[in-house]
Amino acid sequence: MNNGAKADKLVSMKEAIATYVGDNCSVTIEGFTAFICFAAGHEIIRQRRRNLTLIRMTPDLIYDQMIAAGVGKKLVFSYMGNPGVGSLYCIRRAVEKAIPRPLELEEYSHYGLVGRYAAGARRLSMSVMWELDDPVWWQQSASGTGGASDFPQFAAACGCSDNGDLLAYIVRWMGSLPATFGYYAIDDSMLEPSDREAVAAYVARIKRVDPVHLTMIGAFSDVQRQEYEGLADLIGQEVYPITTSPILPRADNRATWSELGREARVTQQQAD
Repeated sequence: MNNGAKADKLVSMKEAIATYVGDNCSVTIEGFTAFICFAAGHEIIRQRRRNLTLIRMTPDLIYDQMIAAGVGKKLVFSYMGNPGVGSLYCIRRAVEKAIPRPLELEEYSHYGLVGRYAAGARRLSMSVMWELDDPVWWQQSASGTGGASDFPQFAAACGCSDNGDLLAYIVRWMGSLPATFGYYAIDDSMLEPSDREAVAAYVARIKRVDPVHLTMIGAFSDVQRQEYEGLADLIGQEVYPITTSPILPRADNRATWSELGREARVTQQQAD
């Protein structure tokens, strides 16, 4: 007998669903185009599972079929549609008319749902992007002391007062926590065109202390995004469709608002 041999875990789809998918479970069937596992979805339907929470980044035809069969009570997703074909009519019917049963929706961005998958793989209940966007970190030098005034409890725990040592202490502490995903280093409204050099030094200090976790900068325009691109691991660009903020005034951004309006009309036409 070979005690080092691995047990064969291959089972039929019928046995796998019968063993691992019961009523009231949360079920994820991922994959795209040729790699969508229709066989698993169809077997769940055949075994008449009920009250499932169905999770998929881009629910398309297989989840439309499962909702039509009445297996799901809730759909968790980040993009709902059938690319290149159109609306998912069974899901829409369940949401609008509760046929064959009411369907609860829970929507995330792609990035948000991937973060939930990553947290689940590490058996964590959450994954945290820590907000570190206090201007003192890049507007003052590493020898400045403004950080101690803004974060007195961390300064007391660190036993330090200068910005460089305090930032390093905070990043080390956050980086040691199992749920840490990364650091939201700066928010768009805090950035000025003249800040690039200081921001680069600030983000570099974070990476020197913690090279493992991600850093992110938020931008509010193409120009700002391009100016700060390359300084952090991630850079996000925000759009504010409904706002009283002067960040994206219509008079100065007519092309952007026109494109947003066009995309909204096309999306609605596809849904109809």
